[in-house]
Amino acid sequence: GKDGGTPASRKRIGYLPENAYFHEYLTPEELLKFYGELYGMARSDIRRRADELIHKVGLAEAARRPLRKFSKGMLQRIGLAQALLPDPDLLVLDEPMSGLDPIGRRFVADLISDLHKEGKTILFSSHILSDVERLCGRVVMLNRGIRVHEGSLAELLQGDDRTTRTLEEVFVQKAMEKLSHSRKRSRGNMLKRSAAIAARIADRAIAMLPESSCSSCSDGSRAKVPSGRKYSVISNRTTRSLCGGCQRSWMRAPTA
Repeated sequence: GKDGGTPASRKRIGYLPENAYFHEYLTPEELLKFYGELYGMARSDIRRRADELIHKVGLAEAARRPLRKFSKGMLQRIGLAQALLPDPDLLVLDEPMSGLDPIGRRFVADLISDLHKEGKTILFSSHILSDVERLCGRVVMLNRGIRVHEGSLAELLQGDDRTTRTLEEVFVQKAMEKLSHSRKRSRGNMLKRSAAIAARIADRAIAMLPESSCSSCSDGSRAKVPSGRKYSVISNRTTRSLCGGCQRSWMRAPTA
């Protein structure tokens, strides 16, 4: 492996963010030259790859037009060109077909398929699940940043009853199962925390109560009992504090 902070390592990875920002006063040729120099490419390689990619993404007629005059689809195409400039092994595409018209979507989808056939590894991120079904062979599903499923697309779409499902149906099912499991686990944890808090409060409350001695234990012991639990008995003008055991004995004794 190589240090991830070096230009040599970054050459192996191409990246297109969902909302890429490019200097609007540059032309496609100038933009690719700028990125080629950042990658540390030789000037001859930059010129060759730039010309090749501008034609590949269908921008030959706009090669010297400032980017500020480009449409959304044209900006996505030049973004793909800059991601492909160093001929990377891994291509990371975040919503590459966002905001494109049907023709633009078809063009980008065909380009991604061609890159896959060339042996490129492509990480394709999208909320449009029909595009995922069309382009991907393996999927990882995320819901609220939590992985809910990972596996082969063909196996995922094949139901337990051998019926074919859409990826949207599978995603909703997996997300709801994960949500239900998380809620049950959260409810159990909440009950445990509530019980622990209640126990601590009870112990603290008892510890704060003043204590008094049982005055009628037969063995003459001076066992401490919380005053909140004492039972006062008036007999022969004498008030006594009894513990729980003596209370029960006194209440069972026959009256005169």
